[in-house]
Amino acid sequence: MTKSGTVNKTQAQSLMHYFLFDPNIYPSLFITLKKKTNIKVEDVKKAVEKAYTQNETTMSKIVLENGEAYFETMSKTGCKVFFDERNWMDIIHENEKNTFKINEGEFVRTFIIDGKDEIRLLIMAHHIFGDGGSMVLFTQDILSNLAGESVEYKPLNNDNQEVLPKVKYPFLKKLGIKLLNGQWKKVGKTFTWEDYFNVHEQFWKNRKSYIEPVAMTESLAEIKAKSKELGITINSYIAAKTLQKNPQYQFIGMPTSTRGTNRSMSNKVAVMRFHFQYNAEKSFEENAKEVHQCIKASLEDPNKRYFITKSILLFAPTLVDGAFMAHYTGYKNEIAEKMTGLLSMTKENKTHLGITNIGKINLKEEYASFEVNSVVAVAAPMSSTETALAVCTVKDNLSLCYNTVK
Repeated sequence: MTKSGTVNKTQAQSLMHYFLFDPNIYPSLFITLKKKTNIKVEDVKKAVEKAYTQNETTMSKIVLENGEAYFETMSKTGCKVFFDERNWMDIIHENEKNTFKINEGEFVRTFIIDGKDEIRLLIMAHHIFGDGGSMVLFTQDILSNLAGESVEYKPLNNDNQEVLPKVKYPFLKKLGIKLLNGQWKKVGKTFTWEDYFNVHEQFWKNRKSYIEPVAMTESLAEIKAKSKELGITINSYIAAKTLQKNPQYQFIGMPTSTRGTNRSMSNKVAVMRFHFQYNAEKSFEENAKEVHQCIKASLEDPNKRYFITKSILLFAPTLVDGAFMAHYTGYKNEIAEKMTGLLSMTKENKTHLGITNIGKINLKEEYASFEVNSVVAVAAPMSSTETALAVCTVKDNLSLCYNTVK
């Protein structure tokens, strides 16, 4: 276990730290547990609080130093747990407007909603806490604690660079970034926690999340069979079905996991983007195969799969911060305003649909006193994406949920 007060300075290399000032950043996981015995909500709260202490990330806070962001470990967690009785979407709407105090270690808020036959957990996190895999691992910790099972302590490991292959950058692109960083060094500034809270307040003042869980008309077994018949993945099949329903989406983003066996609360993802126009004159099967080829081409080519992720790390962190400040708070700076386009924040550059497929959620379904009944994942669109679609599977049930912030 890392000593309290230790500053981990390797973490500035994480992609997500370069979006510290992005206000559209709250992913959630909504879990329904069916009671087998009388579970006390106080025991659920203790299980959550214990899970916070079992992960170095949730025992840390973010410190800003010379324009860089680092984790600093603490002796007490800044993450919170609450009892609530409201609809889970209403809880999200209230809390997305209440900025997470990550400078005090508030990375996660967990809400316990008790019912006669079931207990529901809403885990709402700041994106710096981790990716979809982190949300699942954290849920595993809570459920294991509630069942009295042992849980391993997970040290913080948010350095995504160690697993990413080298990417070839065009000389002119690299030169352009270098010149932009040089210009920013002359006219830019370093932002503070006051700026962080300001950009979040300004963004959420007149916005909210529009969350829409949807059901596929086919069962998971049917989707598996049809995907196999077409020679494509389930992910490609779901993407094609989504684009068939929403042909206006043409620029598609997909985070892909770089986690491997890493079990820390961290962001282990690389974001790839491709263009596809659903063609109504062709059959669904033809469109599905073409979508599959687009995804496959991006996955197999490191220069496509990792280019966005690696490119972001070439920019000065404060320049990225400045882009969010310029876009949402009226901060006037020509270089920062130019950066908003490079980050795909402007209307003409945005990704239309981001598809996050967490896959089969690896939760033990049966416990002595409860069982996992359902899970809904809600992805954060972030400022570069119009709509986020989160996909996950639990107990052979496919869950899809759209999230659009406007």
